[in-house]
Amino acid sequence: EHNKLIHLDLDTAISPQSRQSILSAAACVCHAVDIVLNDDDDEQENDNNSNNNNSQKIVRAFCAVRPPGHHAEYDKSMGFCIFNNIFIGAKYARKWMADQRDIHTSKIAIVDFDVHHGNGTQALAWNEQHMFYASLHQYSADGTFYPGTGGMDECGAFDNVLNVPLKAGADGEDVKRAFNDRIIPRLHAFAPDLLMISAGFDAHCDDPLAELNYHENDYAWMTEQLVNVANEHCQ
Repeated sequence: EHNKLIHLDLDTAISPQSRQSILSAAACVCHAVDIVLNDDDDEQENDNNSNNNNSQKIVRAFCAVRPPGHHAEYDKSMGFCIFNNIFIGAKYARKWMADQRDIHTSKIAIVDFDVHHGNGTQALAWNEQHMFYASLHQYSADGTFYPGTGGMDECGAFDNVLNVPLKAGADGEDVKRAFNDRIIPRLHAFAPDLLMISAGFDAHCDDPLAELNYHENDYAWMTEQLVNVANEHCQ
C-alpha cells in the first residue's frame, strides 16, 4: 500500500507520497506571487545592509515545479497535471491585490508556450473577465494531437482567450510571427497588472513527443518579449 500507484488517467498517476509535491507546486507559485508583488522590502533591505549591499526589489520569479498544471481542469486531473498551479497563482494574485492594495479590478495575463494546449488553464480562465490567456501550441484540426483543444475559434466568454495553433514543423520564425502579429498586440491591449508564463519546453526540436522545432534562442526571445510587456504595464 505504501508504494501503491493510483492512475487518474493513462498518463497521470499518484502515490501516497505525491501529496507533498502536489501541494508544494501550487504553493511555490503563490509564494512567487508574494515575492514579486510585495512592496515591503524591509526584511530584504536588512539582509542586504548586513552584507553592505543596496536593496533591490524582486520583479520576476521562476518556479521549477512538478507536477505541472496547465492540463488540470476545475474537477479533473489529466496530462501529468493534478492542480492547475498557474491558475491558482493567478487567482491568488488577484486576491492579494484586492486585499493588500484595494485593487479589485486587477488584470492577470497568462501566456503558455508549451507544445500542448493548456486546456485546463483555458477552461478555468474562460469566464474570468479580468484574466487573459494566450496559448501558442502544436495543433491538428482533427483533434489527434493532445489534448485536442486550442483552435482559433476558442475565444473565452469575454474575448479573453487567444489561441495560436501551429502546424507540425513550425519553427522559430513562426514563433516570431505569432508573437509580433497576434500575442504581443493583444497583451498590450489588455495591459496586465501581472504577467505569468506557463513555460513548457517540450516544443524543443530535440523533444521526441512532439513535432515543433524550437531552439534555445527561441525560448530566450519569447521570454524577452514578455518581459518587455511586463516592464511596460505591470505594477
